[in-house]
Amino acid sequence: MDQFSNNKSTFQGFIDAFLPLAFRFKNVVVLDAGSNAFSNHTSFAAQIPYRYYPMGNAYADAVGVASGMALRGKTPFVFGPAAYFVGSAFEVIKTQCCLANISVHLVVVDDDFSTSRCPDLAIPYNDFFMLRGFPNLKLFYPVNYEEACSFFSGLMRSYGPVYIRLSKKKVPTVYSQGFQFSSGKAHVSGDAKEVGIITFGELVSNGLFLVELLHRQHVSASVMSLSTLQPLDVEGIFEFVNSCATVFVLDSAKDSMRMLSAWLAPLFMEHSLKRFETLLFDAGLNDMEVVCRRMLAFCSNKEYKVA
Repeated sequence: MDQFSNNKSTFQGFIDAFLPLAFRFKNVVVLDAGSNAFSNHTSFAAQIPYRYYPMGNAYADAVGVASGMALRGKTPFVFGPAAYFVGSAFEVIKTQCCLANISVHLVVVDDDFSTSRCPDLAIPYNDFFMLRGFPNLKLFYPVNYEEACSFFSGLMRSYGPVYIRLSKKKVPTVYSQGFQFSSGKAHVSGDAKEVGIITFGELVSNGLFLVELLHRQHVSASVMSLSTLQPLDVEGIFEFVNSCATVFVLDSAKDSMRMLSAWLAPLFMEHSLKRFETLLFDAGLNDMEVVCRRMLAFCSNKEYKVA
């Protein structure tokens, strides 16, 4: 399939958009708290060194300094590792960014190096759980390269604290070039009414692959991707749920807390949704047919063999 070619990471997409626009907006500054985001020679640090501040592993200090810079008219971006950043800077993020409603942009990078150093602390999506409910804070998790590219220009027009999680893992291209991200809005691929799949992040490409498998079984399906996790597009989710006979939430099997399912469950309970099932999926295409078979069995209460 064409949309699964030219794999690139969301981190690369954000950086590719960030560098040229940083030249345009002279008030942009970068505080790098051990993210290794700007280690190559073409980076922000090499081209605009007077607006680049290496902070080592002082995550809380980096957020505090960024808050002060924002009060003085700067637009600070704090880069750090997803595995440790929120746990170390939790109180500073809450008091100096969210409660004060200061425009600090927190960009965390999920990479294998940070996770391998202390895997017990690197719980998948634990940062989203910790930050959920913080006042004024927007939580973003871009799906792929194209969406990450479109983030930066929108951020420059928004006010308030922002948290963005990026990954260095290359994921398939699921949106066409020129795709524009819309803050607070979920994106729906397809208009099928039989099966609806709600998912987020790198699992969106797996959701689209499931749609193709379902089509082979003459079952129409569509995918809703949630790139904005706070605030959730509640109206869009309800509209999507009402339009589908059966809804599945595609969650990561590596996440012991089932983040997406936990966030959506209260909405579904309020909506009295009956045809709902959570799919736990470990990223990788080897088990996709098994997941598809389970979906078909749930829809019709009988066994199916996937061709």
